[in-house]
Amino acid sequence: MTGITRRRLLALGASAACVAALRPLGAFAQDAHQHMRHGAVDVPVLKAPPLPLPPLVEPDASGIVRLKVQKGRHSFAKGSEAASAGINGAYLGPLVRLMSGESVTLSVENAMDEETTLHWHGLFVPSHLDGGPHNVIAPGAKWEPKVAVNQPASFNWFHPHLHGHTARQAHMGIAGLMIVRDGKDAERGLPETYGVDDLPLVLQDRRVIEGDAVYAPDIMDLIHGFRGDWLIVNGAIAPEARVPSAMVRLRLLNGANARNFHIRFADGRPLLPMVAS
Repeated sequence: MTGITRRRLLALGASAACVAALRPLGAFAQDAHQHMRHGAVDVPVLKAPPLPLPPLVEPDASGIVRLKVQKGRHSFAKGSEAASAGINGAYLGPLVRLMSGESVTLSVENAMDEETTLHWHGLFVPSHLDGGPHNVIAPGAKWEPKVAVNQPASFNWFHPHLHGHTARQAHMGIAGLMIVRDGKDAERGLPETYGVDDLPLVLQDRRVIEGDAVYAPDIMDLIHGFRGDWLIVNGAIAPEARVPSAMVRLRLLNGANARNFHIRFADGRPLLPMVAS
């Protein structure tokens, strides 16, 4: 995967083509979104915005990672605004970077008016610190598990796991990324400059990008899964990233409620998968 400058990455849905990209493909982007539609509105081809990057968060001098779950409003495209929720922001959350071998306190504050949890998906932790339905965080409360990071280098994420509300809260935007490092990426020849040649891509789909009724599944959605009409990457519609003419590392997260993605480059060059979970 070399010589990449403004290259285009396509995400193809399992049942219909949809564009997710470092660069959209004009008419193809429109056609792809038309195939995803539920017949509500015409889908315009939008000028590509820059790829948003999650803020990078590391433990402070006391070994604490501070996370605040909150509600807000987010603009997925220019001129639109929708009800949302996020971690340390209005939509989605930061990328938390940890080092294998360290001990950290994951301080989670619930600033919402409803209960939530935060589950460490992929992090090796004891079950009582897992952030599952049994670790409910009441409105206005904090949960501060102290964990020993003891696992290989990995790309993980964290999201709600509140009984009966996981899908809704995750769709609203309560999700963040977590990297565990082991200090050996340079030996492996892997890019590791965050935001330059090491890019996280959170792939999602949304049915509504304006207003308050952003998650209203019907009975068929509950049976088959809630799928959206708009493909979202890092909280934006078809954003563009400028990258160096060298190997670029893409950390891909399927953050959709039900949609599968197939990933390829528009020009047919190969992707070099390293690991999948």
